Amino acid sequence: MFRGYTNKIFSLAFLSYFLIFFSSTKLYSQCPTFTGDTYIPSQNEICALPTQGADYDVTYGITFLTNVTAGYLVRARYVWGDGNQTFYNFGAADGSTNTFLAPSQNHVYPLAPGPCEYEARFTIQISDGGPFTTCPGTLIADQFASWERDNSNGGNLLAVGTVSGLNDEPFCEGVDVSAFFNNVSTFNCQDPGATGVPKIPNEAFRWEQYVYNTNSIGIPSKIPNASVVGGAVLTDGTGADVNADYEDPRGVVLYTPPVVDGDANRQTLEIIAPGGFGAGFPQDGDQIEVTLRMWNFCNPWDDPAIPGSPAANDPNGDNPPLESVMYVTIIDSPPEPTYGPINPFCQGQSDGSYNLTASGSGMPGATFQWYDDAGLTNLVKNGTTFNPVTEDGVNKNPAAATTSTYYLVESNVIPSVSPPA
Repeated sequence: MFRGYTNKIFSLAFLSYFLIFFSSTKLYSQCPTFTGDTYIPSQNEICALPTQGADYDVTYGITFLTNVTAGYLVRARYVWGDGNQTFYNFGAADGSTNTFLAPSQNHVYPLAPGPCEYEARFTIQISDGGPFTTCPGTLIADQFASWERDNSNGGNLLAVGTVSGLNDEPFCEGVDVSAFFNNVSTFNCQDPGATGVPKIPNEAFRWEQYVYNTNSIGIPSKIPNASVVGGAVLTDGTGADVNADYEDPRGVVLYTPPVVDGDANRQTLEIIAPGGFGAGFPQDGDQIEVTLRMWNFCNPWDDPAIPGSPAANDPNGDNPPLESVMYVTIIDSPPEPTYGPINPFCQGQSDGSYNLTASGSGMPGATFQWYDDAGLTNLVKNGTTFNPVTEDGVNKNPAAATTSTYYLVESNVIPSVSPPA
């Protein structure tokens, strides 16, 4: 009983395979043997912007070894990779033609934002009056790039301070300001993350510019006496503007292809301001803003479609840039450090009894400096402890009472110094 049931299954399975094989052979028999193709893609616009999409023309056709049977329907199928497909119908074959070349077909891809590229697939299909079948060997697959500006698909404009690694470089009250920023931007369609590196990465032209003493957020108070080394004075002694929106004297820099992440790494000029305490010196909350401006192939500073070079006094060039801002910011200085034991000391004690030990904010990386002048120009000791007898030659057995004055300050990893204690 079970053996006969098994044979029945085998017979049905064999019949099913035979029918499928026969059907497949019948479908493909509509297509003569493929011998060659014509494929000419043409790029009208590679950029996808909010107002336009990447735009391509495709000329596609094939040649068979023999003529297509008279009456068979022939068409070219265009699957564009963005969810759309189109067809070009050649109509019914006349029995004397083996070459089918469609006129150029145009496709405009979606507006930004979108992927970095689309995979398009083109085939020839034939029908004998029933469903169309795709002819073997006629498939052409191609990648069509759809680039954008450098704020999408892996693009991120960013410049960071050389000390903090942040786009807000802090300096404590009391210290001289000396700030540089590095461009660490990543670019559109070079490594957009989950989708991997595109086959047609956006490595075309980039342009870069720095502008100093911008004011995009309405800074309430600016660092006084700020200037750009090798450039101009930015503010006066009250923090009022002397040169606002000061463009880097090195101009707009052009980076030529291939431009990859890390290539546009030019540093700002040095931004400086004298430090100190009191009126006329930087106070907690004072800032200077610097703006990084960049253009790429999709918003070019020098647009080949616009005759001539951009005017020297045009801040945008031929197209508006993308911008990223960074700040030099003054923060509150550490509190005055303390020391102990509290003097006076008696003469004639053991040397070790004159040791002084500093304590302060407890911030990581804090160090202490001991000076013997109020101007903090003569450093006597750098360290947590200081012994004026053994390390600065103070006489511990004077003929009369004497006073030796020292000034203790705390410094931190963030450029800072406390008021002297």
